[in-house]
Amino acid sequence: MPSSLIVDGYNVLNAWPELRRLIRTAGLKGARTELIRYLSTYQEYTGVEVTLVFDGRKKGVAGLGKASGDEPIKVVYSKEGETADTYIERLVYQSDEPGSIQVATSDRQLKLIVLGMGARQIPSRGLEKEVLTTIEEFEQEYLLNNLGHRNQVSSRNLVSTHKCPEILRGYEQEHIVKPEYGQKLEERIDFHALPRFLEKKERPGGKKTSVSSSPQLYDLSPIRSSKAEDIDLNMLDSYLQKVYNRSMDEIDISLIDILKNTEILTDHKPGEVSTVAGLLCFGKNPQQYLPQAVINMACYEGEEVIDQIEIKGTLSDQIENGVGFIKGNSRFSISDFRWYPEEVIKEILTNAVAHRDYSMTDSAIKVLLFDDRLEFYSPGRAGLAGRAGLAGLLLGRMRVKEVVNRCFLRNPTIANFLFLQGFMTRMGSGIANIKRELREQGYQEPELFQTETEFAVRLSAQLL
Repeated sequence: MPSSLIVDGYNVLNAWPELRRLIRTAGLKGARTELIRYLSTYQEYTGVEVTLVFDGRKKGVAGLGKASGDEPIKVVYSKEGETADTYIERLVYQSDEPGSIQVATSDRQLKLIVLGMGARQIPSRGLEKEVLTTIEEFEQEYLLNNLGHRNQVSSRNLVSTHKCPEILRGYEQEHIVKPEYGQKLEERIDFHALPRFLEKKERPGGKKTSVSSSPQLYDLSPIRSSKAEDIDLNMLDSYLQKVYNRSMDEIDISLIDILKNTEILTDHKPGEVSTVAGLLCFGKNPQQYLPQAVINMACYEGEEVIDQIEIKGTLSDQIENGVGFIKGNSRFSISDFRWYPEEVIKEILTNAVAHRDYSMTDSAIKVLLFDDRLEFYSPGRAGLAGRAGLAGLLLGRMRVKEVVNRCFLRNPTIANFLFLQGFMTRMGSGIANIKRELREQGYQEPELFQTETEFAVRLSAQLL
C-alpha cells in the first residue's frame, strides 16, 4: 500500500455516482464535504496520508491558492493560473520517493504524466471501491474485536446517508447515531447497553415478556418434536460471553426468555421447541432431528476413494472438522501438488452451511477432493440465497461480479449466528474474499455453477 494518496478532487466528484447526485441536490460545497469525510475516515483507518486537490478556478471556492487547515486531511485549492492537474504533477515531481505516491484520477493525460514520473495511479471509480471497502472492513473489525456488541453494521450507514439492507439482530436502529463531521466510530454508536432482545421487558402489570418474532423463514421454523433440553447451555453461555461479554447468569431475564429472544427456541403448543437455526447452531445432537444437516466428504486418488467421512454436529463443528479433513488429505511437494489456502476452504464451508436449503431432507453438502481440483456442492437453487456471496447466483449461470452484488439471504438467523461467532468476516464479502485470497496465492479464480438441485464451487489445484 502506498504511504500517500493524492486525489484529483473534481475528477473524483464527477466519477462517483453518489457524489454526482449530491452535486445536484447539495451543490459543489456539499459534495466536497462528503468526499472529505470519506477520505478522512479512510486516512484514519489506513494511515495513508491523503491530499485532496481541487481546481481553485472553480466558482464558489473560498481561500484560493492555499491549503485548508480545518480538515482532518490536507485539502488544497490550486492558486489562480494553476490547474489541479499542474499542482498534482508538481507534488509528484518534487517527491524524493514518487513510488510511494498513488494518484487517484481518471484524467488520461495526468495519468500518463504521473506514471512516467514513477508514481502509481488508481482510477476514480477504483478509489471509490477501495475507500468504501476499506471503511466497511475496518469498522466491522472494530465491532468484532473491540466491542461487546459484535453485530453487523454497514459503514455506509455510519459514514454517509446511503442505505442498504442490513442484519441488525438485537441491534436497534436508535443505536446508530447520524455522524457529526469528524466523529470517530466509537463516538457515533452506543455500544454500552445490552441489545434490546436481551433486556428485561415489563408488561403494564409488571410481568416480564419476551420479544421473539414469528417464524417466517425456514431457519426459524419449529422442530415440533424437540424440546429446550436439546440445547447445549454451555455452548450458549460461551456464545453470550464471547459476543455480549455477559454470561447467562448476568442477564436479568429467564433462561427460557433468553432462548426465545435469541430465536433458539420458539413457542409451539404445548410449550417451547427449538428452531432449525437454534438446533443447528447450539444443539446437543442436531442430526437427531435434522439428519440431512451433514457434510459428506471424500478424497480420491485417480478414480479410487482413499478417505471419506460424514461430518455431524453443530455448524461450527462441521466447519472446523471439514477444514481439518481437507488439510489432512492435502499434499504439497514438487512432484505432487494438491493444496488449497485454509482461509478459502473455511470461507466456502461457512457459506455452504449458512446458505444451503435445509428443507431438502434427502440432500447433504458434498465436498470432493480430487487430484487436480476441489469441489463443493450445496443443496438448493442459488437464487434464493446470497448475502455472504457463494449462494448469490440467480437461476442458471451468472458472472462472479453479479454474485458479489446480490443481496438475498436464505437463512438469516443461521448466518447471523455464524457472523457473531466470527466465521463470517462481513456479510456480502464471501466471493470477494475467496477471489482475493486465491489471487494473492497465485491460484486461478473459482468456478461457480448451478446443477439441477445444487450450487457448486470448483477450485483448481493448478497455479496461474
